[in-house]
Amino acid sequence: MALTDTAKEWMNEPNWNKVFKNTYDVFEEQIHKCLVAVAALAVAIRIGANLQTGDLVCIVVASTSKHLSLKELAGPFHASLANYAGQDEFCRQEVFEDSTSDFLMFSSYGPFILMIQALMLIFMERLTVLLPRLNQRLERFYKSVVEETLIGKDPDVAEDFAGADLSVEKILRIRQREEICGAFKSSSSFYWCYFWKNFAQIVATIIFLSVDIAYIMNAVDVVGFCDIPFGKESADYVTMQCRQKRFSIIRSLVIAFAIFLLITIVLNLMALIWLWEGSRLRKITNILKSLKNKEEGELVRSDGQDFLFMFDMLAHNCGVPATLRVLTYTAPRFTEFCRPELDLKNLKMTESSLLITWQPPQLQSIDAELKRHLNLQKYVVTILPKIKENYKNIPTGGNYIAEFNDLAGGTKEYIVTVSAIISDAKMKGATYRTYLPPYPPQRLQVEQDLVADDAGSHLKVSWIKPKGDFDKYLLTVCSLNGVPSDQMEIQIQKDRDEFSIQNLSPGEAYRIVLKTYTGFQPCQQHLCPELTSLTQPLPPSEESIKVQINADHVDAYWQSPDRRVGHTLLEAYEIELRNAAGSEIAKNLLKNNTFRYTFTDLSPGQEYMVALASVCRLRDKDNRILKNSISSQAVKRFMTLPGPPINLVLDKSEPSSLKFSWDAPGIDIAGVTYAVSIEMVSEGEGRYQSEKKFESTSAKLSGLPVSGGIYEVQVKTLFIYAGEPLYSSPLVGRFVTKPYPPSDLQVVDNSLQSFQWTKSVSKSVNQYKFKIKGAERTQDFIVTDQAGQPTILFNLDLSLEAEVEYNINIYSQSFINDVWHESNSLYVKLVKEFVDSSYSSAVNGDELDGLPDKIARLTLTSSKAVHDPVVSDRVASNPTRSKGSIRRGSVKRV
Repeated sequence: MALTDTAKEWMNEPNWNKVFKNTYDVFEEQIHKCLVAVAALAVAIRIGANLQTGDLVCIVVASTSKHLSLKELAGPFHASLANYAGQDEFCRQEVFEDSTSDFLMFSSYGPFILMIQALMLIFMERLTVLLPRLNQRLERFYKSVVEETLIGKDPDVAEDFAGADLSVEKILRIRQREEICGAFKSSSSFYWCYFWKNFAQIVATIIFLSVDIAYIMNAVDVVGFCDIPFGKESADYVTMQCRQKRFSIIRSLVIAFAIFLLITIVLNLMALIWLWEGSRLRKITNILKSLKNKEEGELVRSDGQDFLFMFDMLAHNCGVPATLRVLTYTAPRFTEFCRPELDLKNLKMTESSLLITWQPPQLQSIDAELKRHLNLQKYVVTILPKIKENYKNIPTGGNYIAEFNDLAGGTKEYIVTVSAIISDAKMKGATYRTYLPPYPPQRLQVEQDLVADDAGSHLKVSWIKPKGDFDKYLLTVCSLNGVPSDQMEIQIQKDRDEFSIQNLSPGEAYRIVLKTYTGFQPCQQHLCPELTSLTQPLPPSEESIKVQINADHVDAYWQSPDRRVGHTLLEAYEIELRNAAGSEIAKNLLKNNTFRYTFTDLSPGQEYMVALASVCRLRDKDNRILKNSISSQAVKRFMTLPGPPINLVLDKSEPSSLKFSWDAPGIDIAGVTYAVSIEMVSEGEGRYQSEKKFESTSAKLSGLPVSGGIYEVQVKTLFIYAGEPLYSSPLVGRFVTKPYPPSDLQVVDNSLQSFQWTKSVSKSVNQYKFKIKGAERTQDFIVTDQAGQPTILFNLDLSLEAEVEYNINIYSQSFINDVWHESNSLYVKLVKEFVDSSYSSAVNGDELDGLPDKIARLTLTSSKAVHDPVVSDRVASNPTRSKGSIRRGSVKRV
């Protein structure tokens, strides 16, 4: 970098720093430049004149050498001696000590000392620039707060007009401004730096001036003599007469330098006087103090000195009006003091016009003493965006009203700013940003959406789009019962012309208002369409509908829909009975406190539907019905009980089974089955129950535990409907199982025709029937039961023919319910034959006299009969013993 560039950078300062200097500082800066110029000129003269030949001009006046005369020293040798003497330190001391013995250094290096003094004063003046933190603060304050206002930009437009989008740049600018101003409001570093800078300059300048004046007063242009030796060991000398070069010019420059120093002292003193608040030269501070005495509190709150001090500097350089303009952007309370108060209550807007009113600021009520600096001349009202007639001038003292017509409206956002003009400077104004009211929608209609579920009822809203542009619709739904949870606002896109409102409380009345919005501005309230509608209630839940089916009637039960949410206008229930094809059979309207209804005269085994609906009504204060809403129907299907079977008949009875049949009921239903249950009702036989299902109209129940027992049989018609069984009333019958027949039939005495058999295992047996059938006839005998004996002994009182086959059937008989019940038969075949006596071979003939040669023998030829010939013979040979040892049952011939 060139030396000149360095000097310029040192001498000059940033443009923004000039704003924070008063007039005295500006003059002082120019004086500093003069000081540097004078010092530089002196240095240039000294260096230019003395660079080759030194500070002195010398001539030879005498010589002690015997070999060299003055004539011989003339010429080039003389010139060399003069140059040598001009730079000889001894010669310089002789000349300068004689001229200023107290200021030898100043006499020798005066121009350089002047340059040092000037640079030191400039250094002190640049103190604020040399302190990095303070320098940065001042620069940021100027560029962020002062610059745009001072160069003529309209802050109302630059700060406030950002359209409908959020201006990040604006937010950052405001935050930066608050940060910078907040730092200066709590600081006094700039104030005290300015004070100590001027004070230090005064002290330094006085010192510099004292030195310079002492030199000026004592400096004399004298002639000095000095001896120049010849050689190192020679005793010869040449006497030289010397004096200073350009003494008068240097002395004149020092005088000029001293005069500038004196002016610097005066300027520094005047700057300190201006800094003192008591001098009343700081205009902004004086204005705010005067307003503080007349207003409540401070208009500009500052804990330090820097904030107001900078604005005093700004006012001193740029004028009070421009400074007040900047102050309105940095001091909120002062802004309120100068800003009109918008009367938004009386703001009137249509789709194409805007009328705004305001109240004058507090500034308008100040006294005449302050009006010299705070003269409120008029108000300027601007509206953007508008191409023509976008501002109006409103004088003070009249009606503060401004109206703008022929506005485009729609989605254009308008910014209205009312600013006070103080001394031809526009202050920060009161700004109101708004959209004009859009045109309202037309022909609003509301109808039931006919979709009701557990989530709530629905309403379908439709309308005709308005003219003009706008941003959105806002649908307001408000319950007339005042429940806060039923209040909602729904935003709808502007390209829609219908909307379904969901999740409304069923059975409630709602007021529905549809508005168009542009930004946050709705259409005019008195033009907004509004309707009242009743939401569709919910029917009783299908789960709560219960059907109790009886033989001759059907009872329907239900519960009301959930009345914790909605249904405050529920008045009745509509109940309807339909057949399986859906045709209506009966319909009735019931009160809302009725939860049961009975249907009679229904056909058995037929499918029906019961349908329930809730009925809500909105009435006026005269109890007239305004709105009526019926819910969808909750349908419950059911089937009446089928008819019972008829004509139960016992087909066959066995000891452990019963077989019976019946006729089907007169119904035409597919899939009918029958539930057959049996229960033993005989006394003392324990308990037995069983149930089975049959598809046919006959049944056989086996495995019955008691033979000869009484059983009650119930047959029900069964039909499965919706997974649930439906039973008819029972068809009841009582049947008796056959007893078991006797067993183990034996012939115990051939001669007496005695038979023995084992009793039937059936406990209910009272007697036995012995039936014998020959070739020509059949004979029945009744044998009573022999209590306590396991067997029955029976003597057949019937003459049997030899070699004739007889059929014998023995039956067990039980007398139950005044009826004899007979078991199956024990069947055998009997043949009577004569055989040789067993004694004829054991003795001689004489011993057989009187005994028969042939004896009768009864032979049972059935596999079920047992014949013991030994026993038979033994009994026959000893009839007395046989008769006495066998107990016979009583016999009745039939």
